[in-house]
Amino acid sequence: YDFNEKEYMAALNKVPRLSREAVNTSMVFFMTFANTISQLSYINFKLAQLLAERDILVNALKESENSERSRLEELTAVLDAVPATVLIAHDPQAIHITGNKLAYELFQISKDYREFKSTPEGERSEKVRFLKNVMENQHVQIPLRMAATGTEVHDYEFDIVYPRDELRHLLGNARSLRDKHGNPRGSVAAFIDITERKEAEEILKKAHDNLENLVEERTEQLEKAYNSLKESEKKLAEAQKMSHIGNWEWDIITDKAYWSEELRRIFRLSSRNVDPTFSEYLSYVHPKDRAYVENAFKKAINGKPYSIDHRIILDNGEERTVHIKSEAIFDKKKIPIRVKGIVQDITERKKTEEKIQSLANIVGSSNDAIITISLDGIIGSWNKGAEQIYGYSSEKIIGKSVSILASNNLKDETKKLIEKVKLGEKIQYYRTSRLKKDGKLIYVSIVLSPVFDASRELVAISAIARDITEN
Repeated sequence: YDFNEKEYMAALNKVPRLSREAVNTSMVFFMTFANTISQLSYINFKLAQLLAERDILVNALKESENSERSRLEELTAVLDAVPATVLIAHDPQAIHITGNKLAYELFQISKDYREFKSTPEGERSEKVRFLKNVMENQHVQIPLRMAATGTEVHDYEFDIVYPRDELRHLLGNARSLRDKHGNPRGSVAAFIDITERKEAEEILKKAHDNLENLVEERTEQLEKAYNSLKESEKKLAEAQKMSHIGNWEWDIITDKAYWSEELRRIFRLSSRNVDPTFSEYLSYVHPKDRAYVENAFKKAINGKPYSIDHRIILDNGEERTVHIKSEAIFDKKKIPIRVKGIVQDITERKKTEEKIQSLANIVGSSNDAIITISLDGIIGSWNKGAEQIYGYSSEKIIGKSVSILASNNLKDETKKLIEKVKLGEKIQYYRTSRLKKDGKLIYVSIVLSPVFDASRELVAISAIARDITEN
């Protein structure tokens, strides 16, 4: 490496020489010292990390406590705001019981009253008495305790009597509260005051009995007409065992149409080879309904599906009534390329509705609104009582959707009620709000009943409504 050999060797001789033992001893010391320093550094680092994690946990705990406190305040506000009596048992024995503001007011006790903490029998308040089926019962905590042990209570009715013999009717439910293992840890019970409803039901029952007496008085007069109608409906039932619905499709571009066999049967076209196009379909439409059908079809072409009833005249001159639903199919450029739809022969149903209308006219002198509604929500009959309650004349309302009587937030209510009747559910004394023609809001009690034909097929819904606004 180009060093001067003498100088290099002289410098090398000046280098201290250590024994292997001395070197090993020194290395062991330095390694131990370095390890000690690194351990202290690691411990300091872990300590700082643990302190940081502790701070995070403390902050999270504070946030959780604040959140739980806010949620508790919100729950308390909700319980005090709801128009129902709410009781909560905080243990399976229902010893610790609390309630909302309405509970303390209803039972005339203060929040710190001992009775809500399961006081002994001799120490309970005598302010109110609790009755079940007119028999004096134990305290209202009974359903709460049953639920606290795991037995839920549904539609529990009882009465409370105040010192001056004022009677209130209550209705409610009780549900179990369970821990993470599924074991009961308490319960919640909620009750509503149904005194006014009970009184209204009693009034309605008396009115219904009076109406039944009126019907019985006229039954003898209607017996012959009813028997004749019964016989006619029996004959119609043979042809109404199935709801005849046919489908069709029209290709606008090729001007070709497809009709199902059932649709061809409805129009008596079994011998024809080519299915009619829409323009040919219009030739079967009653002249007075043709413009109505054409306008509906134009709306479908513009993207608005339609569902209408209209009359048709067959080749043999027979007049029938059909219900048609249709919609257009568009391409990517929003250009209509096909129109499809279904047609149902509703002639017999219309006749049945007319017969129902004639029966409704017999009791037209009733002050209650007696209405016939088709299964798709169209008003078919409208008596004088309905005119007085809602303000619409029969000429203005028949043929329109029953949703015209509902405010915007209740548009689907009647439809849902009709669906319940279709499923066999009884709708009796259903209370709701309705709009009169002048926009005034009124309250009514409604009874919905199914209307069957002779073959027990559901064909319409009968609605009896009473104005209970003053109640």
